[in-house]
Amino acid sequence: MSSEPLVSIVVPVYNGSNYLRGAIKSALAQTYRSVEIIVVDDGSDDDDKTGAIARSFGDRIRYFRREHAGIAATLNFGISQMAGRYFSWLSHDDEYYPQKLSGQVALLQRLGREAVVYGDYDLITARGRVLSRVRKIALKPRHLRYHLCTGRPIHGCTLLVPKRYFEEFGLFDEAVPTTQDTDLFFKFASKHDFEYLPAPVAKLRVHHKQGSAARAHHLECDRMALGFLAQLERDNTLPPAEKAKLLLMVACRLKRKRLPKSSKLAYRMSRAIKPAAASTARYWAHVLLAPAFWLRYRVLAVVRRFA
Repeated sequence: MSSEPLVSIVVPVYNGSNYLRGAIKSALAQTYRSVEIIVVDDGSDDDDKTGAIARSFGDRIRYFRREHAGIAATLNFGISQMAGRYFSWLSHDDEYYPQKLSGQVALLQRLGREAVVYGDYDLITARGRVLSRVRKIALKPRHLRYHLCTGRPIHGCTLLVPKRYFEEFGLFDEAVPTTQDTDLFFKFASKHDFEYLPAPVAKLRVHHKQGSAARAHHLECDRMALGFLAQLERDNTLPPAEKAKLLLMVACRLKRKRLPKSSKLAYRMSRAIKPAAASTARYWAHVLLAPAFWLRYRVLAVVRRFA
C-alpha cells in the first residue's frame, strides 16, 4: 500500500443549502491531505441555492449536477467519477471530524491489507448540538452479517471502502430507496473484513426530513432482513449453537424495532437449530416489551426533532 493513497469523498446532495457548506468544509479540513472531494447535485430544485454553495468552493472540489434520480444513483455516479483508491461517503447534512481519514488510512497501514474501516460517531441536532455518542464494537467477521440484519451496526458515513470492492460486487442498488447501503455492505461482508477504529469519525445530523425517518423505510427494513435471513439460512461457517444464539439475538432486536415478519423468521430459524426454554422465554419477553421499546423510540425521535 502506498504511503498516501488518494481518497475520494463523495457528497451526494439534494436541496441541501441548509447544511452543505458545513459538510464540504469538514471534508476540506481533513488532516489527511491526499483527498479529492466530489459533490454530486441530484437535480436540486431550490432556485440554484445548493449549486451556488457548491460552486463557491471553486476548484477545491469537483462539482457535478445531474437529473434527480435518488441517493443510490447519485452515489453511483460519484463512484464512477472517482480517481481515488478509497471511497468515503459524506451526506450533505453530516460532517466529518478532521482526523477521520488519517486515522482510518493509518489503521489500514498497520494492518498491511485492505478492508472496510468503520468507527464511532456523534448524533447532532439540526442546529449542530451533540446529542450523544454512538460507540460501536469490533465484530467478528463471521458475525457481522447477522448484525446487519438488525439495521445498522455500522453507519455508511463512517466508512472507508476500497474502490475495488465496488468493481467486485457492484454498486448501490438503485431500486432500494433507503437501505441501499446496508444491502451492499451485506454483500461486502460475505467475503471481506470490516475493521473497527475506536474513535469518533463523524457527526451525523438527526432531523425529520431524513428518508430513514419515514414509514416506508420501516417496511423496507423488514423486507431487507427477510432477504438477509434467507441467505444466512445456508451459512455453514458457524457451529450450530453459535448460529442459533446469533439468530435469537437478531429475532429479539428485530422485535424491538417492530419488524414482525423478519423477527418471526429469525426466531423460527434459531429454534430449528437449537430449541431451548430459555431462548423461548427471552424472545417472548421482547414480544411483550416491544410496545414500550417502540414508544421510547418515538419519544426520542420527537425530542431530537425539536432539540
